[in-house]
Amino acid sequence: MTTEQLEARLDRIETMLTEILGRPSSPYKDVMNTAEIAQYLGVTPGHIRTMVSDGKIPCYKSGNSNRNYFRRTEIDDWKAADRRKTNRELQIEAATRSAISRNRR
Repeated sequence: MTTEQLEARLDRIETMLTEILGRPSSPYKDVMNTAEIAQYLGVTPGHIRTMVSDGKIPCYKSGNSNRNYFRRTEIDDWKAADRRKTNRELQIEAATRSAISRNRR
């Protein structure tokens, strides 16, 4: 391979790396509207609106507008907050509570 061919190949690699590194890490925007967050969560926009009116999902309103906006990072945190304990964790908790109540007597 000649020096010119190597330089051309390196230029192509450099261009590809610049394109890859310049892209956001997620295909989703940081701030999304109702339709976008519904797609992100895999539910209907109507379900999102119901969750907003019930105060079950974190959102923002823009000025006097009726439009809701959502921060992706807050939605990710909100989704992760609903972790359910495993049966093993529940058994350990029950055993601990039982042992503590026996010791108090």
